[in-house]
Amino acid sequence: MDKKERILFTCVGKTDPVRDCRDGAMLHIIRHYLPQKVYIVLSKEMEAWNKRDNRYNKAIKKFCCDFHEEIDVHFLPCGIEDVSNFDAFDSLFQKYLAEIVCKNPDAEILLNVSSGSPQMKVTMCLLADNIKFRKIKAIQVITPQRGANVSENTIQKEYDLNAEIELNDDNEPSSENRCREPEILSIKRAIALKQVQALLDSYEYKSLKILLKFLGLTDKTSPAMKLTEHLLLRQDLKTKEAENLASGKEFGIDLFPIANVKCREATEFFLVLQNLGKTGKTTEFVLRLNPFVIKMQELYLLKEFHFDCERIKEETSSGSEKIVKRDKIEAINHPLMVAIDGCFKGGFRDSHPNIILYNRILKFLNNRDKKSTYYIDFFDTCESINRERNSSAHSLYGIDESDLKRTPNEILDTLRKLLLICYGKECRKEIFSIYDRTNKLIINSL
Repeated sequence: MDKKERILFTCVGKTDPVRDCRDGAMLHIIRHYLPQKVYIVLSKEMEAWNKRDNRYNKAIKKFCCDFHEEIDVHFLPCGIEDVSNFDAFDSLFQKYLAEIVCKNPDAEILLNVSSGSPQMKVTMCLLADNIKFRKIKAIQVITPQRGANVSENTIQKEYDLNAEIELNDDNEPSSENRCREPEILSIKRAIALKQVQALLDSYEYKSLKILLKFLGLTDKTSPAMKLTEHLLLRQDLKTKEAENLASGKEFGIDLFPIANVKCREATEFFLVLQNLGKTGKTTEFVLRLNPFVIKMQELYLLKEFHFDCERIKEETSSGSEKIVKRDKIEAINHPLMVAIDGCFKGGFRDSHPNIILYNRILKFLNNRDKKSTYYIDFFDTCESINRERNSSAHSLYGIDESDLKRTPNEILDTLRKLLLICYGKECRKEIFSIYDRTNKLIINSL
């Protein structure tokens, strides 16, 4: 083994330091990797045994003396009595390791994943895959029997520390190197799945796509990658591209349960708002809310009051947008025009469709029944939120829920009801859970 700056971070258990005249895992790693420093975590029980016979120092000093090595030994008594408690070790081991790395920034850190309780070993494996620690390597030591150790352990009354150290067969030049550098694939898979789930829960499909590529998945071979790309396109409102990507594939659910083109367009935008609301992205939620509210006002005016907003619009010369025209309102309903004029300083002038204008039309047409009053009050709230939106768009501060008269969930709940009112049976309710159901397909396919 080449001589370079190495540090061993290790727990110790009932096979250390020497058992049945063979190295325990800690000593075997020292023998074959020659670390300059060893940091030994001691549970309450192992600390007591070490105080009784100085077993770890004795074994390491014997090795150093026989093979002319120098090793700096540090003990880390943790005081933990219940070594079966997973949660007891995670933050503690991270703290120890961070301190070790800070003191030895250029050293390679070796982690002994074969000593200690099963919970200690798993925690060491998790550390080996922690992105905070770069120069790190897990070392596993295979038992001499190539199976479970069934000989007496090192805390039995019959255990003779000095004899075990002196008669250690691993001191022989021909002794086998039982160290392995495992890829700990099962641990890495569990961590990767946890990362995937976190990104899915946040609807972060761009980051998820990067992670899946890092894990070796491709568009052609992986349903997870295909569905991730589909949802990424869909969330960017590239609905046609998303549909084309998924066409001809059988995923077990209908990704587009809505046939009506206009309804699909509205629900796709709603789903983007829903994802923003669920993940607490309130500023972006409010910034994107305005055009959808305007769309819902137009739909509600048509459904409940038979007022077609297209009749009061006219395309601009470029044909890229439509403007609400004063003369068209006047031609359709003169009293309405008078009422609208009274709500705008200097009277109404041609403008883009907007929440304020449509709220004035709604209030003029309102027949005062309980249902329509409820939704008109809701649109009033959206007008207030839109003022917050305009302030945020022209300033450096964001918006949180405390700035709104209703929470994003309350707003989404009402918008969902409006979609169902305006489109009826064409708006199938399963559309509202399509992202979560597709997320489940992604995680299940991994």
